[in-house]
Amino acid sequence: MTTTSSNVQAAPVADEPLRVLAWYPEGGAFVPGREGTMRVEVVNPGQGLVPLQTRFRAPEGWTVVRSGTDVEHALGPGESQAEDIALTPPPDAPPRAGAVGAAPLADEGALRIELRSGALRWTVAAGLPVAAPCTVAGAGAERSRTDEPGRPQADFFPSRAAPRRRDRKTDNDKMHKSSTPTTKPAAARRASKAGFSLTELMFVIGVITVLAAMTFPAVGFVRERARRNSCLNNMRQWGMALTGYLDDHRGVFPSPVDDSRAWYNVLPQYVGERPMKELVDEGRAPVPGGGRRSLFLCPSDRVTDFLEDETTEVSSGPYSSYAMNENIDSGDNMPPYTRRLRLPQLKHPSTFVVLAESGQGCAKGIKRSDLGNADGGGDAFRHSRAINLCFADGSAASFHQTDVWEEGVADNQKFGTLIWASAIDAEN
Repeated sequence: MTTTSSNVQAAPVADEPLRVLAWYPEGGAFVPGREGTMRVEVVNPGQGLVPLQTRFRAPEGWTVVRSGTDVEHALGPGESQAEDIALTPPPDAPPRAGAVGAAPLADEGALRIELRSGALRWTVAAGLPVAAPCTVAGAGAERSRTDEPGRPQADFFPSRAAPRRRDRKTDNDKMHKSSTPTTKPAAARRASKAGFSLTELMFVIGVITVLAAMTFPAVGFVRERARRNSCLNNMRQWGMALTGYLDDHRGVFPSPVDDSRAWYNVLPQYVGERPMKELVDEGRAPVPGGGRRSLFLCPSDRVTDFLEDETTEVSSGPYSSYAMNENIDSGDNMPPYTRRLRLPQLKHPSTFVVLAESGQGCAKGIKRSDLGNADGGGDAFRHSRAINLCFADGSAASFHQTDVWEEGVADNQKFGTLIWASAIDAEN
């Protein structure tokens, strides 16, 4: 391949000129009537960024096909842009020897290369040598060839492979070979059609089973944690309602058992709920598994006796997952505590339990001993052995079973930091 170069006089933003290199077809010249590939490369040897757009003008009668487009490209310092130009001279093109390299702009037989950078334009001309065809006898046939090429004028890129002219015959032979079906041995065909073996299938099933066994408990824990937080949010809503009620009634707590002053009839209006009495009269009382969301129901409440047998203890009175501390309205309250406790009488309202989760589904009074049984019946610790409680100051929190309840411990006995009866509040 013959290589030559020419220089543009100036560059838009670079002190040094752009450099244009040209690679000619094999043989150093084009053959009349045959397509030849010429590569043109523009190099930016300067220090600045040059936006460049290149166009090619072939002589009259020549066919030109370029590999690129007229889209503008930016050449950085030391970068280059190369493009292959397929040129076909007319069959009657006269020979042009010695036209390799830069040519005068007035040469009508040269390839004109137009370089544009913004509003600036430069034009260089590359000579297009045309070889004289000669006849070579061989097997009664005639063919055209070019003289053997001499040494290139300059080797600017010794490590870069020069583009080779494609041999159509060789390409056709390769395509024919690739399209010819090959015959595989019978054993190879059987092996390619074989699927998974039974051992492999059992191994995959075993892996999936192990992964499922590891994932399901984690998913169940996350779902239960979400239900526990939803229940705790219900308790916080009831704490807000209790605070509003105490402010309106001079600190007197609602009753846990008296329907006319029961907490489930007087507190709902403070949080946008309807009183339990109205829901019962309309047949819309909340029940677990009924598909209705309610502040009276814990998402983890799974009591089913209420739906199965209306004569059971579970169904006596309105159903609720929460119940009020029975000791708030009790004759056991001794002076300075009144029968119906008042908030100013409590020394420790932040630890005095007002509402607790109920394992029996009854909204009426509840005691510490009602929270759980030794055999697990009526258990209120439904959140992985934890329970949500609401206190006299309106706060709510979750507690583990070991911090709240123990078999045989009465309300008037000290256990942990929680207070269930006025007697314990008086002692602290």
